[in-house]
Amino acid sequence: MMNEKKRLIKLLDDGCYAASEEVHGRRANEVIADYLLKHGVYLPLVNENDTVYIILLNKVIPFDIIYINLYQKQIFFRGQHGLCLSHTFKTNDIGKTVFLTREEAEKALKERETVDNSDKLKGVENNGTAQT
Repeated sequence: MMNEKKRLIKLLDDGCYAASEEVHGRRANEVIADYLLKHGVYLPLVNENDTVYIILLNKVIPFDIIYINLYQKQIFFRGQHGLCLSHTFKTNDIGKTVFLTREEAEKALKERETVDNSDKLKGVENNGTAQT
């Protein structure tokens, strides 16, 4: 059974051969990237030691990525804030509850607050009192 390194070398060798066969102006790197993705190479949106921003308790909190795992074709990340707060998330959480920049997270938090305030105002209009 081939180990991961040998499998990747084989994919690169096959991809480079395929790239030399391409015509009509496609760059070799594009062909290689397509080939690798087609054959199961996963590229996480963040890497270990990167910082992501998570909204918790209506606050934007930075988390350092300490662990990345691939399980059943899904990438799982573990972020840590300080010594005792950690959070595990998947790629599809990025842009919803996990953000790559503080600015994106703060914008999403403001949008949530606007929606929450709008919902409270609708409650006042419908019942005469705010719903909590």
